[in-house]
Amino acid sequence: MEFQVELGAWYFAQPGDDTGGLSASIVARWHLLHADDFDWTVYLDAGIGVLGAFDETPPGGTSFNFLPRLGAGFTKAIDGTAARLQVGLRWHHISNARINGDDNNPARNGLMIYAGVIFPF
Repeated sequence: MEFQVELGAWYFAQPGDDTGGLSASIVARWHLLHADDFDWTVYLDAGIGVLGAFDETPPGGTSFNFLPRLGAGFTKAIDGTAARLQVGLRWHHISNARINGDDNNPARNGLMIYAGVIFPF
């Protein structure tokens, strides 16, 4: 089991004015399959975060949103280091959870393919 904090920068190409934003998320990850020496792992993860955008995201919504997500992926040790390669697929949702009423809560759902390097500390 693994817990992590993620900070993110976003760019939204959307109808009307494009915008950007910053996010912070917490994630729980369960490595359900792995090599005996943990050279590779397969995981499931779930998380929630908050997004502060510089303009309404999506248009007609608010600049403050929540970011629930579910995903799966794998990690692979990078030889000679403690770092790991990570590749995954994630469903993510952007919504303000109706904090300004039903009429002001357009939502955005999407699939995200991602890759990165994990540096443990």
